[in-house]
Amino acid sequence: MTDLDQFAENHKGWLFRGQRNPEWELETSLERASRRCAVEQTKYEKATVREFRRHAHSFLSHVPNETDILEWLALMQHYGAPTRLLDFSYSFWIALFFAFEEAENDCSVVALDPSSCGSKKEKY
Repeated sequence: MTDLDQFAENHKGWLFRGQRNPEWELETSLERASRRCAVEQTKYEKATVREFRRHAHSFLSHVPNETDILEWLALMQHYGAPTRLLDFSYSFWIALFFAFEEAENDCSVVALDPSSCGSKKEKY
Protein backbone atom coordinates (compact mmCIF):
# COMPACT_ATOMS: atom_id res chain seq x y z
CA MET A 1 0.00 0.00 0.00
CA THR A 2 1.41 3.39 -0.99
CA ASP A 3 1.53 6.43 1.28
CA LEU A 4 -1.34 7.98 -0.71
CA ASP A 5 -3.42 4.81 -0.34
CA GLN A 6 -2.74 4.86 3.40
CA PHE A 7 -3.67 8.55 3.63
CA ALA A 8 -6.94 8.00 1.77
CA GLU A 9 -7.76 4.99 3.95
CA ASN A 10 -7.03 6.88 7.20
CA HIS A 11 -9.20 9.84 6.22
CA LYS A 12 -12.47 8.19 5.23
CA GLY A 13 -15.38 10.55 5.81
CA TRP A 14 -13.22 13.61 5.21
CA LEU A 15 -13.92 16.08 2.41
CA PHE A 16 -11.37 16.74 -0.32
CA ARG A 17 -10.95 19.43 -2.94
CA GLY A 18 -8.40 19.33 -5.73
CA GLN A 19 -6.94 22.63 -6.91
CA ARG A 20 -4.68 23.08 -9.91
CA ASN A 21 -2.83 25.92 -8.16
CA PRO A 22 -1.55 25.38 -4.59
CA GLU A 23 -1.49 29.13 -3.97
CA TRP A 24 -5.25 29.49 -4.45
CA GLU A 25 -7.35 30.25 -1.41
CA LEU A 26 -10.61 28.37 -0.98
CA GLU A 27 -12.77 30.58 -3.14
CA THR A 28 -15.54 29.95 -5.61
CA SER A 29 -15.38 30.30 -9.38
CA LEU A 30 -17.85 33.19 -8.98
CA GLU A 31 -15.41 35.04 -6.73
CA ARG A 32 -12.55 34.53 -9.20
CA ALA A 33 -14.65 35.46 -12.27
CA SER A 34 -16.19 38.58 -10.74
CA ARG A 35 -12.76 39.77 -9.58
CA ARG A 36 -11.26 39.09 -13.02
CA CYS A 37 -14.10 41.03 -14.71
CA ALA A 38 -14.17 43.77 -12.02
CA VAL A 39 -17.90 43.22 -11.42
CA GLU A 40 -19.70 42.89 -8.10
CA GLN A 41 -20.46 39.21 -7.35
CA THR A 42 -24.20 39.61 -6.86
CA LYS A 43 -24.65 41.42 -10.18
CA TYR A 44 -22.42 38.91 -11.98
CA GLU A 45 -24.35 35.97 -10.54
CA LYS A 46 -27.77 37.45 -11.36
CA ALA A 47 -26.75 38.06 -14.97
CA THR A 48 -25.24 34.57 -15.32
CA VAL A 49 -28.27 32.84 -13.79
CA ARG A 50 -30.63 34.87 -15.98
CA GLU A 51 -28.71 33.92 -19.16
CA PHE A 52 -28.48 30.27 -18.16
CA ARG A 53 -32.22 30.09 -17.47
CA ARG A 54 -33.00 31.73 -20.82
CA HIS A 55 -31.16 29.02 -22.71
CA ALA A 56 -31.66 26.00 -20.43
CA HIS A 57 -34.73 24.67 -22.24
CA SER A 58 -32.56 24.24 -25.37
CA PHE A 59 -30.22 21.69 -23.81
CA LEU A 60 -32.00 20.27 -20.74
CA SER A 61 -34.78 17.73 -20.80
CA HIS A 62 -35.78 18.76 -17.25
CA VAL A 63 -35.72 22.41 -16.19
CA PRO A 64 -35.73 23.02 -12.42
CA ASN A 65 -38.44 24.99 -10.67
CA GLU A 66 -37.63 28.68 -11.02
CA THR A 67 -37.41 29.10 -7.23
CA ASP A 68 -34.95 26.21 -6.73
CA ILE A 69 -31.77 28.27 -6.85
CA LEU A 70 -29.58 25.46 -5.49
CA GLU A 71 -30.57 23.14 -8.34
CA TRP A 72 -29.99 25.92 -10.86
CA LEU A 73 -26.55 26.65 -9.42
CA ALA A 74 -25.63 22.95 -9.39
CA LEU A 75 -26.62 22.64 -13.06
CA MET A 76 -24.71 25.76 -13.95
CA GLN A 77 -21.63 24.50 -12.15
CA HIS A 78 -21.93 21.17 -13.96
CA TYR A 79 -21.87 23.00 -17.30
CA GLY A 80 -18.90 25.17 -16.29
CA ALA A 81 -20.57 28.43 -15.31
CA PRO A 82 -19.08 30.36 -12.38
CA THR A 83 -21.15 29.88 -9.22
CA ARG A 84 -20.96 30.47 -5.49
CA LEU A 85 -20.74 26.71 -4.92
CA LEU A 86 -17.44 25.16 -3.85
CA ASP A 87 -17.04 21.50 -4.84
CA PHE A 88 -15.71 18.93 -2.40
CA SER A 89 -15.61 15.15 -2.70
CA TYR A 90 -15.54 12.31 -0.20
CA SER A 91 -12.97 10.70 -2.50
CA PHE A 92 -9.33 11.70 -2.16
CA TRP A 93 -8.72 10.16 -5.59
CA ILE A 94 -11.38 12.29 -7.32
CA ALA A 95 -9.91 15.42 -5.71
CA LEU A 96 -6.45 14.36 -6.87
CA PHE A 97 -7.79 13.92 -10.41
CA PHE A 98 -9.18 17.46 -10.44
CA ALA A 99 -5.95 18.85 -8.97
CA PHE A 100 -3.89 17.24 -11.74
CA GLU A 101 -6.40 17.70 -14.57
CA GLU A 102 -5.38 21.24 -15.52
CA ALA A 103 -2.26 21.75 -13.38
CA GLU A 104 0.67 23.34 -15.13
CA ASN A 105 3.15 22.90 -12.29
CA ASP A 106 2.39 22.13 -8.65
CA CYS A 107 -1.15 21.44 -7.52
CA SER A 108 -2.82 20.68 -4.20
CA VAL A 109 -5.53 18.70 -2.46
CA VAL A 110 -7.29 20.38 0.44
CA ALA A 111 -8.49 17.98 3.15
CA LEU A 112 -11.26 18.98 5.55
CA ASP A 113 -12.47 17.03 8.56
CA PRO A 114 -16.25 17.67 8.60
CA SER A 115 -16.37 17.20 12.38
CA SER A 116 -14.25 20.35 12.72
CA CYS A 117 -17.06 22.39 11.12
CA GLY A 118 -19.50 22.09 14.02
CA SER A 119 -22.94 20.59 14.08
CA LYS A 120 -25.95 21.53 11.97
CA LYS A 121 -27.77 22.51 15.14
CA GLU A 122 -25.50 25.47 15.88
CA LYS A 123 -27.06 28.88 15.39
CA TYR A 124 -25.12 31.76 13.94
